[in-house]
Amino acid sequence: MSSEFQTGMSVVFSLRNLFDGHMYLSGSLLYEKGKRYLVSDQIADWTKAAKCFLGAANRGRSEAQYQLGLCYFEGKGVPRNRVQALYRLTAAADAGIAEAMAKLSFLYLEGLPDFDDAPHVARLIKDERHGRNNVDTDKALYWANKAIEGGATEGHVCLGYIYSLEGSVYKDIGLAIEHYRVAMVAGSRKAGLGLGQTLLRFRSADLPALKEAEKALLFAMEEKSPVAAYLLGGLYEVGSGVEKDLSRSRELYRLAAEGGVIKAMVRLSTLLLDGHGGPQNQTDGETWLRRAALKGDWAACRLLGEMYASRHHAYEMRRWYEIGAGHGDPVSTFRLGGSIERLQESGRMSIDAAECYLRALQHGYEPAARKLAALAAGRSNPVEFENRIMAQVNALSVQGNPLAHLVLASCIRSSKNGDMVVARELLIKASQAGIVAAHFAAGQMIMKGLGGKADAERAREFFYKAAEAGHISAMYALGLLYQKRGGIGSNMAQAALWYRRAASGGHKRAQRMLETLPFTGTLPRYGLQKAVQMMPDQKFPGGVSPFRYLRSTPESTRI
Repeated sequence: MSSEFQTGMSVVFSLRNLFDGHMYLSGSLLYEKGKRYLVSDQIADWTKAAKCFLGAANRGRSEAQYQLGLCYFEGKGVPRNRVQALYRLTAAADAGIAEAMAKLSFLYLEGLPDFDDAPHVARLIKDERHGRNNVDTDKALYWANKAIEGGATEGHVCLGYIYSLEGSVYKDIGLAIEHYRVAMVAGSRKAGLGLGQTLLRFRSADLPALKEAEKALLFAMEEKSPVAAYLLGGLYEVGSGVEKDLSRSRELYRLAAEGGVIKAMVRLSTLLLDGHGGPQNQTDGETWLRRAALKGDWAACRLLGEMYASRHHAYEMRRWYEIGAGHGDPVSTFRLGGSIERLQESGRMSIDAAECYLRALQHGYEPAARKLAALAAGRSNPVEFENRIMAQVNALSVQGNPLAHLVLASCIRSSKNGDMVVARELLIKASQAGIVAAHFAAGQMIMKGLGGKADAERAREFFYKAAEAGHISAMYALGLLYQKRGGIGSNMAQAALWYRRAASGGHKRAQRMLETLPFTGTLPRYGLQKAVQMMPDQKFPGGVSPFRYLRSTPESTRI
């Protein structure tokens, strides 16, 4: 490179710096100039502010390091970059700026990107979208305490958040509430929001706590907090600890929805569509529901799908279920399969519908397993179903998916020459994973001795698990066991209990069986002594004897 060229380039750079106006400004002047730009609402001015803070930081102004760190942390005037924010805020914190210490605590709680497993290009340019997020609670706690020592109120907010974290070794709700209160007294609106959230989450059964939560959220609302508006809207909608006010709830939900809170959009739409808290407004209600659905809210997608299904608008119904499925909602995926299946010609299986059920199964949606099992039990399934769907179900079962176990066990049980030993083992595995339908099916096989030895006591254990989870047929099965099966001993009171529960869920056979039990009808039919003899091992509240219980308890309130 010639000396003439180098001389020319140096002149160009000197002229650029001269016209830039920053070359001869001191760090203090650049810092003040940046602060003036920062209060503007123009993005171009924020960019100028970041440049001024950079110049001032390079000239040794620690306050400028802090402001530049905030710019990187919030993406204001520069692209959001947590690594740069960490570098600048650490420099400011080391210089003794307590506010920078508090922001560092928040930054460590949010997490810093780790690019070790990121693609090569993302690692080179530090693209945070591809970096694994690493949260460091220990460093967050350290900087929060340092911020408090330096007199920064936000340090108490950080500690309140740390002590209320689920699964954290530092979790202490009492300490969290105490720190939030200290910060709130000092005027922090963030502390009001944090205190309100913590009280609603962990002290919702305590009336004074609910009153305090309302007060804290109203304090946070002075800063127009959308999240505080949403939580207050929920309080006034339900009437928890406060007077129920649907009109006020509707106003608060609207504020929160306009502030971008997606769940508030769904709640507002429900109130608008139902006409609660004000006049009914179908157009606005549906608009807010669409906004929430397009932003990825599963509940909104489901509600829109149901709405158009009730209007027999197949295209719109399918569209919103597709959007919900695209966002990963297993219920929308399952219902999408149902809508596809309904549009299919009668008697023909839709592979697209089966694939929807399979995706819902992979997301852990139990009704999808029952639907796939019903399809697999069909007598004339196409080869494509066996090759594309059942092959994947088999692969999932090998990987240990409990719902896949349930599907395969159902297929085996429905076939003439199925291996019942394998079916029983699959159902027991699925039951161990908490699948309710598998509890009941395993109980049936064990009760009947299919795939192994019959065992009434063990069957009762499986039926009990299913019944406690709300399975109506399992309740009826327990009633039969206690009434008729000698394997576990007859107990008419327990039989009546489970028949009643099944009957209350709509089980007609349970209702008929309940009417036949001797002490559930008119007692004089058998007499008190006879009824007592039929339930010798029954225990009653307070240790009351069976005889006294039957004599003193009205028939309608007996267990």
